[in-house]
Amino acid sequence: MEISEKELCRREKMIKTVSVLMKTTEMREKVRLLTPVYYGKESPNWQGGKSFEPYSKQFTESLKQFIRERDGYLCVCNNYGDHVHHIDYNKLNCKSNNLITLCEKCHGITNGNRKYWENYLFNVLQKRIEGGVSEIRSIL
Repeated sequence: MEISEKELCRREKMIKTVSVLMKTTEMREKVRLLTPVYYGKESPNWQGGKSFEPYSKQFTESLKQFIRERDGYLCVCNNYGDHVHHIDYNKLNCKSNNLITLCEKCHGITNGNRKYWENYLFNVLQKRIEGGVSEIRSIL
């Protein structure tokens, strides 16, 4: 279905109007109040409070630096990464084959669909170890 030029113009004006309205504090507050917020037990990603568990004492800054350097500060998306992620989501498992470098965006994404990300990141890490970090750019 083709959109007429008149309809396209109307939609563009509407988008601009909404954009201008969202810049006002009052409108942002109304949208915030009408938008459901899912956090804690209400979140579909809730894992029973797992994120509040303490990290292992072995998860030190020097270990994180070692992992970043091993991965060449490279995230799985090929962007710069400085977050160190536990592939199996177990904060006590600080073995180097369970840690991988991610960028902030990818690290946030890995909070959902954990089984998928655990398998995917494990495979990426295996390829990094087998082929070296410089070859990972061609793999992904």
